This record gives sequence, structure tokens and C-alpha cells, in this order.
Amino acid sequence: MNIRSITLFNKLDEADTNFTVKVHILKMWTNPSKFDEKEIFSLDMILVDEQGQVIQATIVKYQFHKFLKNLKEGSTNLLKSKDFSGSTYGFSFVDYGTILSNDFPHNCSVDVIGAVVPSMEPHKVKIVNDTKKLILHIRNLE
Repeated sequence: MNIRSITLFNKLDEADTNFTVKVHILKMWTNPSKFDEKEIFSLDMILVDEQGQVIQATIVKYQFHKFLKNLKEGSTNLLKSKDFSGSTYGFSFVDYGTILSNDFPHNCSVDVIGAVVPSMEPHKVKIVNDTKKLILHIRNLE
């Protein structure tokens, strides 16, 4: 592949829909589901490009089929923009009613324009490690 067609990390632009990155995987680890610690929710990686720029990347469970067969810790890979999908901003905006009805995509992060109202103090829960859970209440501003 022509080196000019490789996009380095410091030249990535969220508006660019046609790029190829060459990455070396320094480290990989999995994150369990918050609902079932035996189930993998996501895979995180520390990636480095040819200039030594380092980024962290996450692959969520519903995209494992695209990547897992080729990605191994210590390997070098070419990834093309067609390999990536999802929201441009890393999350999707959803309306207040959709949040309340629990009718939103659970395979991506969501954001809602609203207000967080007072809630209880965080309390420890045992999922995988001792984790603090904070229950938030949202209020429609309309």
C-alpha cells in the first residue's frame, strides 16, 4: 500500500469518511457486561501509529464480528474507514420519552437534552470489582 494513503492519528478528522490507518496493537483487554460479568461487553486497545502517536480504541460487542478475527495483541493492521460505523459523535441524541420508555438503541451511548435532578448518594455494588453506582433522575426541560 502506498504510504501516502495511510492517515496518521494526528491527521484523523471526524468529517473524513475515506481513510486508512495502520495501527500496531500494544495492549488489548476486555470489559465485562454490567449485567453479567461472564459476558464480554467491549474490547479496549492501546494503538500506536508509525509516528508513535498513541490512542485508545474500543470495540463494542455488536461489532466483534468485524474485527476479532484479525486483531491480536502485538499485531499490525490496516483499518479502512469502511470498517467503522456508528454515530459520528460517539453517541446518539434521543428524546426524553424514548429514554423513559427504554426504547433506544442499547448498542451505543445516548445523550438527551434535559436536566439531572437530585438523586441518592452513590452506593457500592458488586458486579466485577467494587464499583459505585449512581442512580440519576432526568427531567424534561420542555
